[in-house]
This record gives sequence, C-alpha cells and structure tokens, in this order.
Amino acid sequence: LFTVKGDSMIGASIEEGDKVIVDRALSPKHGDIVVAVVDGDYTLKRLYRHMGQVELHAENPAYPPIRFSEGSELQVWGVVVASIKVHKT
Repeated sequence: LFTVKGDSMIGASIEEGDKVIVDRALSPKHGDIVVAVVDGDYTLKRLYRHMGQVELHAENPAYPPIRFSEGSELQVWGVVVASIKVHKT
C-alpha cells in the first residue's frame, strides 16, 4: 500500500490521502496507472507508450506530461490495481 500525496491523479478518482494497492509482479502496459521512480523521486501517473516514446501523464490538466530524454532515469516500480478512499484520518 502507498498513501497518495498531491492532486495529480484526481481525474482518475485518486485523491490525496487515498491508499493505492500496487502489484510489482505485473508488467506495466500502456494506459496502466503506475508507481514510477523518476530520477530518484516516486510518482503516481498513467503510463503512455507511443511510437517508441514513454511518457507519464497526470490525470489533472494542471500538470504537464513527464517526457524522458537522454540521461533521464525511469523505473516503473509497480502497477496500481486498486485504490481505497480514506474517509476519516
């Protein structure tokens, strides 16, 4: 389980404080929501693969896609399989 921080995935109904269940055994596919490590920082985004390019997209228009260039490091840590809403903290 990971606790969500931030509002980048609100369009997928994943909000700050929610818990996500991540399966590390699944191979990430185009369109999956993933926990990724980008240059050493963890992030929760939707994976896009198109014509040999890999991008991470937020589900909030306030955030631009993360595009990878030479020297950038991306590691997909796992695939989100479920989210749990937290109603009381």
